[in-house]
Amino acid sequence: SPVFKHTYDVLWYDPFLKEKSPEDLPRAKFFKGLGIVIARSGWDKGDTWFSFKCGDYFGDHCHLDENSFTIYKAGDLAIDSGLYGDDFASSHWCNYYSRTIAHNTMLVYNPTERFYGYKMASLANDGGQEIKLWENGVRMAPENYIDSEPSLPVTWVKNKNKWETGEVTAYKLNKDYCYMSGDAAKAYDFRKLNNFTRRILFIFPDYFIILDKVGAQSPDFRKKWVLHTVNEPGIKDNEMIITDKDGRLYCKALYPKNGSINKIGGYGKEFLVNNKIYPHNGKLFQGNMPGSWRIEIEPLEPKNEDMFLNVLCASGINENKRYDIKKIESDNALGASIGLQDLTWVVIFNTGKDGRISYNIENKGRTRNLVFDLMPDKKYEIKYNGVIFNTLESDENGMLDFEMDKEGTVEITTSG
Repeated sequence: SPVFKHTYDVLWYDPFLKEKSPEDLPRAKFFKGLGIVIARSGWDKGDTWFSFKCGDYFGDHCHLDENSFTIYKAGDLAIDSGLYGDDFASSHWCNYYSRTIAHNTMLVYNPTERFYGYKMASLANDGGQEIKLWENGVRMAPENYIDSEPSLPVTWVKNKNKWETGEVTAYKLNKDYCYMSGDAAKAYDFRKLNNFTRRILFIFPDYFIILDKVGAQSPDFRKKWVLHTVNEPGIKDNEMIITDKDGRLYCKALYPKNGSINKIGGYGKEFLVNNKIYPHNGKLFQGNMPGSWRIEIEPLEPKNEDMFLNVLCASGINENKRYDIKKIESDNALGASIGLQDLTWVVIFNTGKDGRISYNIENKGRTRNLVFDLMPDKKYEIKYNGVIFNTLESDENGMLDFEMDKEGTVEITTSG
């Protein structure tokens, strides 16, 4: 008879369940309650693994990391940085590790914003999301702990809206790709930011297209797109190369048009926030990867509204890949084309407001067109070089998916 060593054994152990390969499991899963998407290109050692987080704040050990992602392929390529060295509420934990700056998401700097911790201790202004754990120096986590102060006015029951920080607003999975979008505006101080949506398309097995739309309350609030790495990244013009172990991540920044790309880190500067370093205690546990570098992409022209468009590709470190990635832009569309051996992916995001989209396809041969941010469950007429090509209905996420086999101009308008 089985020996139960843990409560979970009693709840979940089934001695009659036979081992089986995970191959028939879906390649992605959306955990709705947590706001987490986990996706992978397959189940082999060399496959690509990806995570995305955009959910609510649940308590002490939650990080301020809504709309963040990680990527692994034969190495830690896009990481959550910092270290939990069994030192909860340390200077490293409060000013870096749990904060937005340690994650692959967006920073928006309001120079007058203030962050406070326990007993009103002043914390670093990292440009990130609001601290939920302490308010006016008092612990205000949403859990109803037995030892919590009975006078705490903020709990899940009494004020649920306080803990709503993010939401996965779209999710779609099929055999070719996984698409998701998140809205993390509520995670930031409303006096600083009024909009932050992130759209991510994972084209199996290795490509990622990430579009961010960010709206600040002032054009003077600097916005930074952040990507953390273990090792020093290589940067040339708008292209970045990241390596770790046997893995390699290529990143091409397509938007904003005029943006700066900087790398920060290295020995003695690993956990830098506003020119101050917050080192960890060096207590590494198995699997810990604190990282040493980060990439920051920043628009040079001050504006309230900005968009960031980046295309990433994970590969083995010795793969000799050639990247055919081009920006596609018009008055009402922004996107990218990815040319592969027998197919070109054309990924378009609607940036207009009149229900019409037009864009040019330059690649010859077969193209797979994915058009996002349309009205859901609506019929659209697709024209190719002025001639009606097809009429399709958008899905519940406001997306169209169709193929073409010639270069030229595509126009999409509502039908009926």
